[in-house]
Amino acid sequence: MSTETGTAGRGLRRLVADRRVGTKIVAAVGVVALFGVGNGLFAIARLSATNEQVKTGFVMNQELNTVGNLRAAVNRTWLAMDDYMLAATAAERTTAQTAITTAEGQVTEYAKAYLAFPIGAAGTATVTSFQTSWKQYETLLDSSLLPLAAKGDQTALKAVRAGDLATVMKAVRANLTSLADQTVAAGAAEAATAEARYQTTRWWVIGLLIAATVIGLALALGVARLIVRPLSRCVAALDRIAGGDLTARVEVDSNDEVGRMSATLNDTAAAMAGMVGRINTSSTMLASASEELSAVSLQLSASAEETAVQVGAVSEAAGQVSRSVSTVSAGADEMGISIREISNNANEAAGVAGDAARAAESTNASVARLGEASAQIGSVVAMITSIAEQTNLLALNATIEAARAGDAGKGFAVVASEVKDLAQETARATQQITEQVAAIQAESSTAVIAIQQIGEVIATINDYTTTIAAAVEEQTATTGEISRSVAHAAEGSVSIAETIAGVAEAAKHVTEGATETQQTAAELAGTAAELQATVATYRV
Repeated sequence: MSTETGTAGRGLRRLVADRRVGTKIVAAVGVVALFGVGNGLFAIARLSATNEQVKTGFVMNQELNTVGNLRAAVNRTWLAMDDYMLAATAAERTTAQTAITTAEGQVTEYAKAYLAFPIGAAGTATVTSFQTSWKQYETLLDSSLLPLAAKGDQTALKAVRAGDLATVMKAVRANLTSLADQTVAAGAAEAATAEARYQTTRWWVIGLLIAATVIGLALALGVARLIVRPLSRCVAALDRIAGGDLTARVEVDSNDEVGRMSATLNDTAAAMAGMVGRINTSSTMLASASEELSAVSLQLSASAEETAVQVGAVSEAAGQVSRSVSTVSAGADEMGISIREISNNANEAAGVAGDAARAAESTNASVARLGEASAQIGSVVAMITSIAEQTNLLALNATIEAARAGDAGKGFAVVASEVKDLAQETARATQQITEQVAAIQAESSTAVIAIQQIGEVIATINDYTTTIAAAVEEQTATTGEISRSVAHAAEGSVSIAETIAGVAEAAKHVTEGATETQQTAAELAGTAAELQATVATYRV
């Protein structure tokens, strides 16, 4: 039984606790207001009864006043009767008779007026008895007393007054006294009833006021307890959360505004704990990524330095190519001079055959040197091609590292792309140089053959002067071609030098970008450490 009572009590408490705060307050005030309204209605009902009693008292006062007037009218009748009996003249008797008639009319009127009041059966019987005795008095007065008084028969008059009149007057007085006593008794009873009703009303009002006060205080304390306790728990949880303890939770035992606020507070604390946990994980990942970025930037810087070293080597090789091209140009000039000498001496071929032979030998030696120079140019071009391939490979590696670095490596990726483009351009230029060198070698071979033919022609110069002139013209054309090839080679060497300069500048930019990336990685690592320190202040 006690278990069922406890369960019912908890159910009632939960039912009240789940109501809205405004509903609780309105309910508490409403209960007190109902008690106040009930008390007021009860007091109004009692006041209405009291008003009726006041009206009844007023009526009773009117009854008493009527009884008094009736008694006074009776007394006036008796006094007028005495005046009539003592009158000495007819005029005095007439005056007394008028007074008697007037007084008798008033007695009759007051008796009827008294009957109009709510006097009850006993009062009505008393008034009827009074009217009967009064009628007897009037009959006795008209039939005996007044005629005897008019005759002056005092003896008979005294006998009537002492006998029948005394009896009738006694009955009249007794009825008047009874009417007065009944009216006073009814007034006293009504006063007692009013006093009892007043006491009852007074205690009822006091009791209802006390009950309303007690119940109002109990409801106010209960409602305040249902509101203040959850709010205190919310404040305590918020203090813990403000101190960094995100594990703080509030016990939710109602579905009112405070209960929903407590549930929302729990959800918010859980969301904050999850967010702080994710921030902690992200800061750890950020620190790791910053370390990787720093390592990549170091590797990138080393690669850029190595590229700079290789660019220096390529620049030196390009200088060598330029010098070789200058040598080839000088050889071509010497060949042109020799051919011009051959052309000048062709007209005097017979006289200067010996000189032509020596010039042929000199030309043969120059062509041999030209072949050697072209071979050296081929070696240098092969070296430049190798360097360009290595540069292209380094640019590809730099592009891969920049892609790994993400947004921080975008600038470096652009530089690496430019380096790769320059390496490819260098490869194309060296390919052109290779082709030109091959052409020079081919022309050198042709020159060797031509010089051999010149030697043969010199042996038979006297017979083949026309052939020598044609050979001179052919050599002139060949020399022009060689000059043009040498000019192309010079342009290629200049292009190579410019490309190498661009590669050096790109390597410098790569180094600067790697340094900036390393600084950014260091700042990122510091930010991650600061974020981890901040997150560590929270307990999740």
